[in-house]
Amino acid sequence: MATASDKIDPEVKNAVQDGQTTDIIVTMAPGLDAVREEAGRREYSTRADRLNGVNNALREYSDNAQKELIQLLQEESKGRSFTWTSLYISNQVSVKGADQQLVEKIAGVGNVDKISPDRKIPLMNN
Repeated sequence: MATASDKIDPEVKNAVQDGQTTDIIVTMAPGLDAVREEAGRREYSTRADRLNGVNNALREYSDNAQKELIQLLQEESKGRSFTWTSLYISNQVSVKGADQQLVEKIAGVGNVDKISPDRKIPLMNN
């Protein structure tokens, strides 16, 4: 069984040392495979209905899976300067400006799978 500390990528641990902040991606467990499979088995009359059905299923699942984490972020945001965005399609949450205390509290949420750095990937110029 992984400890809360084991959920935190070493790059994130290093980034928040000495009072620094960093941007992170929080991946929730379990993943979305079951939701995708269930949505794929359903019958839809049109492509638009199928897209809406999958979208709604992913949103509902992520809302439930992220509920405890979002509550924590709402509580911790009082008097602090960080932001977050739910990424329901991948069942992840992006947190901008997380400090060490926040990262450790996030890791303590039971269904958090891992906390990774939010890496910037530059676009290539042609």
